[in-house]
Amino acid sequence: MTSILAASDASESSDPVVAAAIDLGKKIGAEVTVINVLTEQDLVDYRQSLGAEEAFTDSVITLINDALTDQITRVAGVPDAARKHVLQGPVGLSLLDHATSTGADFLALGLRNRSRVGKFLMGSDVQQVLLSTPCPILGIPV
Repeated sequence: MTSILAASDASESSDPVVAAAIDLGKKIGAEVTVINVLTEQDLVDYRQSLGAEEAFTDSVITLINDALTDQITRVAGVPDAARKHVLQGPVGLSLLDHATSTGADFLALGLRNRSRVGKFLMGSDVQQVLLSTPCPILGIPV
């Protein structure tokens, strides 16, 4: 079966990516999986926002899965329009590894314009994926 991975941070700004992946999945009969990548910095941020001494990874993954369910429901009207999966590690590398290991047919990503300074300071996970992807990219402006 054809598979589409949709990269999402579970926020409304990534809704167009998830919506486009689900729409394409319906049109071509593909299974859609919405992917979120949990980085070390995310765990630090959760620890600070929750006031916890330790970030309990399983609890954070549960929170992310709930947010992805809300997002899928928001864009598709039903929570089971796509599967969900949380990866851990550097964003670009994690997406590439997962797309390769699952044999994904398409990878949907949100694209936004950044200044050269912004790219230099923040890096570009999307650029890393675009240059190294094992499958076609569905680029969605966000």
